[in-house]
Amino acid sequence: MSRNLKKEEREFIVRTGTQIKKTENTTKDQNTGDKVDEQICNTCKKLLPVSKFYKRSNKKPEIHCRDCRNKKRDKRHRYWKQQFIYKLSEHINIECVKCGYDKSFSALDFHHIKQKNFSIARITRNLSGKNFTDGKVEKILYEILINCEILCSNCHREHHTKHLMKLKK
Repeated sequence: MSRNLKKEEREFIVRTGTQIKKTENTTKDQNTGDKVDEQICNTCKKLLPVSKFYKRSNKKPEIHCRDCRNKKRDKRHRYWKQQFIYKLSEHINIECVKCGYDKSFSALDFHHIKQKNFSIARITRNLSGKNFTDGKVEKILYEILINCEILCSNCHREHHTKHLMKLKK
């Protein structure tokens, strides 16, 4: 008799129209069982389309929306880049070698004196706490100290423009 009651309940639900039931972190239509393309972000608590979430390797969406994840990543990136600058300032004076500019680190560039065999921007973009503990930062600093000099953006552009002008003549 309990089986008949369950069947009657199911039939009743189907007859009442579309009812939406929340399961897990996505919404499902109870009539069809299909997933509706919406999910709640764990950070901002907004109900957003699944297209606003990055997909994991298993094709399921992440629990944080793209905007929240990007903000969190940018905040971590700024923190570790600042820690790297502090560590670099312990070893060298952070100023332009030619004109002495030292007001803003963002206006300074690393100029490769020897052949360029690594990208400082790519390396510093992926810094994390692990890099500081496993000695990777010391290796990066060593490469910078040996292969690079610091120039302000104006002096750096002038240096490369002179170099290009020599090639044209």
